[in-house]
Amino acid sequence: TPLPWRQVTVLLLFRISEPISFTVLFPFVYFMVRDFHVSDDPKEIGFYVGIVASVFSIAQLTTGMLWGFLSDRIGRRPILLMGVMGTVVCSVLFGLSKSLLWAVLVRILWGTLNGNASTSKTIMAEITDETNQAKGFSLLPMCWNLGSIMGPMIGGLLSNPVENIPSIFGDSVLFAEYPYLLPCLFCAVLSMGSWLMGFFFLEETLHKKLPQTRSGSLVSVPTYVGQFPQKVGLGLGGSPTLSLSSSSMSAASALVLACIAGYFGMSLLATILDDIYPIWSATEPELGGVGLSTQAIGFTLSISGLSVLFIQIVIYPKVQRVWGSLLCFRYGTLLYAGLALPIRTVTWIALIAALIARVCGSTFGFTSVNMLINNSVPNREALGTVNGFAQSVGSLARAIGPMLAGAAWSWSLVNG
Repeated sequence: TPLPWRQVTVLLLFRISEPISFTVLFPFVYFMVRDFHVSDDPKEIGFYVGIVASVFSIAQLTTGMLWGFLSDRIGRRPILLMGVMGTVVCSVLFGLSKSLLWAVLVRILWGTLNGNASTSKTIMAEITDETNQAKGFSLLPMCWNLGSIMGPMIGGLLSNPVENIPSIFGDSVLFAEYPYLLPCLFCAVLSMGSWLMGFFFLEETLHKKLPQTRSGSLVSVPTYVGQFPQKVGLGLGGSPTLSLSSSSMSAASALVLACIAGYFGMSLLATILDDIYPIWSATEPELGGVGLSTQAIGFTLSISGLSVLFIQIVIYPKVQRVWGSLLCFRYGTLLYAGLALPIRTVTWIALIAALIARVCGSTFGFTSVNMLINNSVPNREALGTVNGFAQSVGSLARAIGPMLAGAAWSWSLVNG
């Protein structure tokens, strides 16, 4: 079945603007926190960077399930539009940060207003069927990966424009006062463009699903987790729905929780590795880092994007049809975990290869576990709530991860 590209395109615009705004700070957040003068000891800066990075997810943890619940009640469209508008406002406010407290408060507000991740997955589940679900769901992390690559590139190229782009901004009083405002403004404009596209073209999907009792013929298939068979039907568009017999409900609930637990583990692993990289890159070699500039950090995070489209669109759907979602998730997680192994020397080739491997592991891991979660929901009317709960669990991992990464890095510097 062909994908409904008009709706998918709008959804992907929403999805790509979010990681751009979320990751744009990575190349300069270390230097921004340093400029706050919260500590004169460079060994402690990583800890404060971890706080700035983690409070977004802490706030998202408290509201993720609420946004999912509301999307099941008032619709998917208003939740997405409000989340993107929150990104527009908070991007500008973060660029105006002059103190650690301001930066932390803005990140808290940003996370509180953002329920887009779970709502995007819910909409994708509602507009795809079993013939195009893998392709549709693979596009969401593709946008996240692309946005995560474009964001650092924008942050690295546009931060501190008075010094880095003197021919254009050398005399700018505004950007001399707020050296990290320009990349944040750029992201706000991109997010505003996505909001306008969504306002005019995004359709509501909440009430377009047929009741679950009208599911198609039932066939017995093995579940993704566990060895017991389940009765699975195809709802409107072929989306899998579990039959609600009493014998299957407890197993279905366990299945949902098992999938969400896998999502938590993948999110924690990815967050630790992703947050430690810019800190390690910016730290001087004598302290165990490699001493890269903001431009170099942005370049290394961006160049791996050359592989994203090929892996996401060409490789993953074909491999998923052969291996299935569970094996793809397992191997993606193993690949990501392998990147945490210590290495004695760092070369440019090894660094870029590791970042490309990160993209591959992220693609296989997150795409697969999102499909597992959505296909395990027994009551399709609760799809938004389940995705909201999964986002809260993922936010918990993303809240813990930066603090663990920052604290571990600072400890390693202090204790050798």
